[in-house]
Amino acid sequence: MTGLATDETFTRTDSTGTSTLLPDALGSTTALTDSSGTIQTQYTYDPFGNATPSGAANANSYQFTGRENDGTGLDYYRARYYSPTLQRFISEDPLGFGGGDPNLYAYAGNDPIDLTDPSGECPICAAVVAGALIGAGVGGVSAWLSGGNVLRGAGEGALAGGVGVLAGAAVLAVAGPVGVGATAAAIASAFTAGAVGDTAVQGADIVLGARKSFDPGEAVLSGAIGAVTGGWYESGWEIKINSNLRIAPFGNRTDNPTGELPHYHRRGLDPSNPGATSPGQGIGRHRPWDTRTPDTSFWNRF
Repeated sequence: MTGLATDETFTRTDSTGTSTLLPDALGSTTALTDSSGTIQTQYTYDPFGNATPSGAANANSYQFTGRENDGTGLDYYRARYYSPTLQRFISEDPLGFGGGDPNLYAYAGNDPIDLTDPSGECPICAAVVAGALIGAGVGGVSAWLSGGNVLRGAGEGALAGGVGVLAGAAVLAVAGPVGVGATAAAIASAFTAGAVGDTAVQGADIVLGARKSFDPGEAVLSGAIGAVTGGWYESGWEIKINSNLRIAPFGNRTDNPTGELPHYHRRGLDPSNPGATSPGQGIGRHRPWDTRTPDTSFWNRF
């Protein structure tokens, strides 16, 4: 059974029965459960998608980002095959340099933690769409809360989000080759995304007659907010609520694929043993993404 989203698979059925696929934020299958909800097989991945299964053997091929592992060490990404071992595609992007990356073999702009490339073409396109959708949501809600025009707010948010992602990606593409550090690159990219996104919205408002002139201070302020967010993202700073709860709204910059994603840490206490931690419910778990062997259902991830 598949969903409406690209590479969204809910269940698969073979001679052994029906299994439910549990995905992470990238769409990678992290576990298979049987009809009772019991986890039978689990998958862990390195950042570029090398899969390590554990538990019961099965014929499931939907693994990294929901794409098909063909059993030869390659994953099928429609337009071409991807090698998690080589950390790149094995053939050039059919779109050439039009795909937005000077490296025609690169997977997802060499950022597999944040981006996917389900078609094997133009990974930045998915990021731009995601940025536009997020921007539309934020802009629409902000307009609604302030009593403004929701459609206009959503449109401005979509414009800022899409253009901002493109501008930020351009800065990152330049920062790496010239040797800019990760933190500085993240701050510069986020500042550029915020400032350019705001500039695009102001420009659209001027063209539509909604404002008379450009306000550089507004653009700089948007960039500064973006820079703070980018710096927080790169630092991976967590908000500590108490000894049993921490929140990482932008994830941590580690080699742990689930740790890179927004998550929280919660220690699950054993009600039958005051002060003790329930099996598999330790504070180090990246919720809701991580699975543990003692898990008996999907809800144990929370």
